[in-house]
Amino acid sequence: MERELEYLTLKAIGESSQPVGSWGLRDELARLGISLSEATAGRILREMDKRGFTERRGFRGRVLTPQGRERLETLAREHHTSRNRKAFLDALRARNREQLLEILEARRAIESEVARLAALRAGPDLLEEMGRVVDRHQAQVSGHRTGWQEDVSFHRLLARAAGNRLLLAASELVREEGQLSPLLEYIRGRVGSVMVADHRAILERVRARDPEGAARSMARHIDNVIADVVRFWEQNPEGQGENTSG
Repeated sequence: MERELEYLTLKAIGESSQPVGSWGLRDELARLGISLSEATAGRILREMDKRGFTERRGFRGRVLTPQGRERLETLAREHHTSRNRKAFLDALRARNREQLLEILEARRAIESEVARLAALRAGPDLLEEMGRVVDRHQAQVSGHRTGWQEDVSFHRLLARAAGNRLLLAASELVREEGQLSPLLEYIRGRVGSVMVADHRAILERVRARDPEGAARSMARHIDNVIADVVRFWEQNPEGQGENTSG
């Protein structure tokens, strides 16, 4: 059964003050914009019985079992997380100036802590790999290419080095779902800045096992990006409020 339908079914039964039958389930789902026949609603309830989530109360309908209540709590957490994730990703996909600045402010908070932890936890293999990525980035910039892939790789390696799964997921969400690296490299190139110099400064602090210095270098990096975004829009006022992804 599709998880959203399962969640709404268990929620309808769990929130009802009396047992829910096929008619009651059909009407409740219809109120939520889901059209089902009475026969389909009955099949859903029988499936819930088989899985141990509901039990019959004669001809009156079903109620949740303790297992069903546990399942509802699990699905409710997933539903809440999914809804928050969608709202976050909607914000990330935006490209106008104010929304882009909001994304960068979120990155500053997340990635400063990533850099701090990386300075404490980065192993020699990841440090070497980060160094190679920074060198490749420098070569790309020297060849008048953007090097945005190296930008992504550097931040991803830094997040891996931090050794915190939640921070890794948060940084991936901001960077990958927002698809911002090519855009930011373009903006910084237009105003005469390059990210690779900032990355090298961060890496130096991480190599020196200086957590606070690494965090400050990352915050300075994001502040530089923010300043470049502001400068870009000042130089290109016709782009205000427009979608800069083309």
